[in-house]
Amino acid sequence: MADSIAPEFIPDPDLLFCRVHWSQFNVKENRIARSVFGKVNQSVDWSKYATREETLARHRKPEEIRPVASIAAGACRDLNQTVVHVPLESTDPGGPNRAHSEIRGEKSKLTQSRLRDALTDVWPNPSFRPIP
Repeated sequence: MADSIAPEFIPDPDLLFCRVHWSQFNVKENRIARSVFGKVNQSVDWSKYATREETLARHRKPEEIRPVASIAAGACRDLNQTVVHVPLESTDPGGPNRAHSEIRGEKSKLTQSRLRDALTDVWPNPSFRPIP
């Protein structure tokens, strides 16, 4: 394909941005639920090609995203996850998105908790609107 974007290696120190839907935030504990990392192929954006704001804006209902969280690629690899750059073309669902990447691997509840606990930053969404 003429407009294809070649995948790149994501270095360990680089950040991955993950949107946290309001339903994945435990209000009583004031923290992200481990379920945010529940998918085998967890979609994230690579900080080399995206900002937190761009990651948020790509969601179909950005007002439902509570924060955007950051995790280092190396922290994911330390937990036996594979970090892969999977850029989306304009013809792909959700594309184009050069920053699109995935944290791949089976994630037990313990692994989900450890990934959540390895977050380096949680950026509050200024446009978040609590669901009534």
